[in-house]
Amino acid sequence: SFKAYLNCCLLLKNTNEFWGNIEDSNLKVIVSNFKLHLSRIAASFVLNKSTFNTDEIESIDLNDYDQLKFDKSVRLLMDAIFSYQKDNKEANLINMAKTKGLTDEMMIQLNNKFQ
Repeated sequence: SFKAYLNCCLLLKNTNEFWGNIEDSNLKVIVSNFKLHLSRIAASFVLNKSTFNTDEIESIDLNDYDQLKFDKSVRLLMDAIFSYQKDNKEANLINMAKTKGLTDEMMIQLNNKFQ
C-alpha cells in the first residue's frame, strides 16, 4: 500500500532527524548502522505492540513519534545489541545489522516489552 510505504519512509526520515540530535558521540556511532532497526522499533512504540500489519502502519500518526519514543527505541536496540554480542563474541557492529540473530533478539526484546 502506498500509505504504508509512505509512513515507513517518514518514520525513517524522523529517525534520521532524531539520530542527528544524539549528543553522546559514542552512542551516535554505535546506532548509526541501525537506523532501519530503530525505525522498526519506533513503529512498535508508536503502535504500542511488538508486531503489526500493513493496515496498522497505514494508520500511524507520525505526530506520535517523538523524542521520547525515539529514546526508548534506542534503549531497546542497545539492549538487543548487547544481548546479541554477549552470545556472539565474534560479532562486530557493522555486520551485526545484517544478521538474522540480531533481528531475532530485537523481536524477543519487543515481545517482552509489549506482551
